[in-house]
This record gives sequence, C-alpha cells and structure tokens, in this order.
Amino acid sequence: MATPFGRTPLHIACANDQDRVVNLLLAFHYDPQSADGAQQTPVTIAQRFEAGLCSLLMRRHQEKCKRKWLNDFAKTRLNGDDWFERAAAPQ
Repeated sequence: MATPFGRTPLHIACANDQDRVVNLLLAFHYDPQSADGAQQTPVTIAQRFEAGLCSLLMRRHQEKCKRKWLNDFAKTRLNGDDWFERAAAPQ
C-alpha cells in the first residue's frame, strides 16, 4: 500500500514524527529501506523533517537488521574442514 508518489505509511509516519506509529509499523515489518518516487527512504524523510525520535527508531531498526544479517551469515559460514568435506563429497 503506497501513495501515488510511492510513499508508504512508514514514510508518512516519519514525516509527521509519529513515534508510536513508526514503532508499530516496524513491528509489522514495514521496510525502512523502501524508496518512494523521489528515491527517499523513511530514514531520509525523518531526517529531512528533523523528526528526531523517528530518525533514532529507524537507525535502531537498521542496526538490528544488520546484526541479524551478520548472525545469520556467521551461522551459515563454513570453516575450513567443512568446506573441504563438502567439496570432496559426491554430488
């Protein structure tokens, strides 16, 4: 769901400094990296409108996503022995 300009409810909540709405939308997995028609993300909109709390929430959510990605990557990464076993296994 987006406006004709490509703005999502998260873009609009950040522009209006609606911290509770931003928190709720993030809990429902709205993408903070989605760009609107002007290629602006909710984070850039929050910063442009000087919405301090929204900007903080968005940065916190980005850090959380980055930590999750790094943890998932570390779990799937093979050590040297595993790599050789998989490489030598018949396919």
